[in-house]
Amino acid sequence: MTNEEFGKLIKNLRQINKMTQKELGEKLHITDKAISKWERGISLPDLEMINSIAEVFKVPVSTLIDNDINNNVQTKEKETPSKHSALKNNDTLIAIICGIFIIVIILIILFGININNKNAEVTSEDLAEVIVGTDIANPDRIIYKDSNNNYYEFLNGTEKYSNIKGLLQKSITSYTDSGEYLTDEEIDEIHNNTSFIEFDYNTISKNYIIQLSDNSNRAVIRLADSGGKVCTKEISNLDKIKSTLTSLTSDETPYKLDYYELTSENFLDNIKINSSLKEISQNIYQVKIDNLESYEEYAKLYDIKINQNIDNETFNNYDIILTLAIDYDISVKVNLGNIRYTYNALNSENREFIAHLLIVSKIVNTDCIYNTISTESNYIYENLDPEIFVTNLDNFFKKYDLASSQISEDQAFIVSQRALTYASASLLYDSATTFIKEESVPPNDYFSKNLAKGLENNSRTIDVYAVYYEDEYGNGLIIYVDKKLGMVIGGDEYGI
Repeated sequence: MTNEEFGKLIKNLRQINKMTQKELGEKLHITDKAISKWERGISLPDLEMINSIAEVFKVPVSTLIDNDINNNVQTKEKETPSKHSALKNNDTLIAIICGIFIIVIILIILFGININNKNAEVTSEDLAEVIVGTDIANPDRIIYKDSNNNYYEFLNGTEKYSNIKGLLQKSITSYTDSGEYLTDEEIDEIHNNTSFIEFDYNTISKNYIIQLSDNSNRAVIRLADSGGKVCTKEISNLDKIKSTLTSLTSDETPYKLDYYELTSENFLDNIKINSSLKEISQNIYQVKIDNLESYEEYAKLYDIKINQNIDNETFNNYDIILTLAIDYDISVKVNLGNIRYTYNALNSENREFIAHLLIVSKIVNTDCIYNTISTESNYIYENLDPEIFVTNLDNFFKKYDLASSQISEDQAFIVSQRALTYASASLLYDSATTFIKEESVPPNDYFSKNLAKGLENNSRTIDVYAVYYEDEYGNGLIIYVDKKLGMVIGGDEYGI
């Protein structure tokens, strides 16, 4: 069974059981991102996890492995020529041998899955052994910067990635947790002025820099949320590492690490926030754009006008981070492994959204974005239709407690469609898989954007129809419609 076939099987089992990626992840005690990677064929679970998956879906473990093994053996037995009929008395022995053969093959498959994906999901406990020892936790990618400030990316699963990781594993033989501490400024100096390899993880912020020049007593540095720490003072085979990297990059197209910021000339008032934008706070929304078609949709939706031509060539080398904000000054710091936004409240008379665009090199890890609000804005943005959404809990509960009727699933679906259109998300989910569950949840601020009487301040649960919209990649939007009045009391999203 290939990675892709396994991914389709997991997705089918999940949808048959009416589970979201988030719900399955919670049952398996892992993130929904891990589930997404399985379903897209990027990675596979280990043996222990496969057993857990089988328990959750109540299927035999064999269902999750290669079901063709038994069939292949049976086919070969049926094709055995009749001249061997004299061996009929040895059928029991043959059956035992075949059984052992099947078990061995299954164990090999399981063992292979376990080895190839060991530590694929990196946790803080794994970090101390990312570099040293026989088991290296696989980074999502390896970045190499040469002496000419060219950057090269090697993704997990490629032959060049394996060659570099294997060579480094043999060359780094010591590790300490008590090494010299380095400030952010010193890390920036290393990033800007030395040749290095960096191990980059999407799921955690602690990467590793392996210096290939000017690395006296600072050969390997473990990065943290602020600054870093020297964990290895020297590496062996440095000349071999450099010559190998030169050979491996001879046919690769390099990246340059650069970025620039643009602000739309148009200010926007009374806009509808697309549900694909992540809400950073009540007045800040953000989304990553990696193709021209998506950019043109957002540019039209938010009337973005900039003195810069954005075309397909732009997205060959760059991604765009679009941030919509009211009443905030935005500053950005870009590193190889992450992007950090800082927001300072203006508390001005301006009550309009600005569209801020960060055009950033694809070599930067745009999956790791940190948003810090240094001072909060006092401005409250409201833009909801009170006929669809609950915006005042006191009034809602008075009507809800007196109501005796109950809406149908079909009526709840119609309400969710109105909410979906209002949230400007219909383009993303118009062809999505849709299903409905009956749940009991507290009101939340997914749509209400922290109104004066914030819905999340109330812990009372409401019986709802939870209407799920899920795309082919497992990304989903949930709209909660109360079962009595047919009002939207909140929502949620899940996926990658």
